[in-house]
Amino acid sequence: MTMISSLVLSLLLLLGTERTAVAYGELRIEADAGLDVLIDGVSHGLTAPGGIILTIPIGPHKVTLRSAAGEEKLFDVEIRTMQPTQLKISPLGLRRAIKRPQNGAVAIRNTSPGCRAVLGDREPENT
Repeated sequence: MTMISSLVLSLLLLLGTERTAVAYGELRIEADAGLDVLIDGVSHGLTAPGGIILTIPIGPHKVTLRSAAGEEKLFDVEIRTMQPTQLKISPLGLRRAIKRPQNGAVAIRNTSPGCRAVLGDREPENT
């Protein structure tokens, strides 16, 4: 092997092994067992009885917890190096957040004279 080809080979090996380093951090999730954990839309397994610990790249991420019934809750998290990020989800908190009613309507029919309905601190308009 000539001197030039050895230098070229050494240079190629050096360039081929140099990669951009990706820093990772830790995400700890404490929730009911059996929830699917999605990070940025990609499934990372199910939560276990003691929780789940994941190692993911540092930076902002969208974490979704999805039940077997298809209900889900989205969290925005920031993963940092040397500082674990922790999500603690109570079963009631998750259900409340998932089943929160969206915009809706209330129909009130009144057949008794003098009867009125109050919703919050306002009376509904006659329509």
